[in-house]
Amino acid sequence: MKIVKVLKPFGPYTVGDVAGFDDAYAEKLIGQKRVEPCGEKTDKAKPGGKTPPPPAA
Repeated sequence: MKIVKVLKPFGPYTVGDVAGFDDAYAEKLIGQKRVEPCGEKTDKAKPGGKTPPPPAA
């Protein structure tokens, strides 16, 4: 899991939000410049956390 800071709004997230996503999805969002890495990588998701579906192209 990677912690990221949102740079462009998507789904339920707005600019400045901090969220955690699985590594592959976080890397995809980083590549799209929608988010930037923030904080440290974690091994586990926090209970109750959800990963939203990928944004529509």
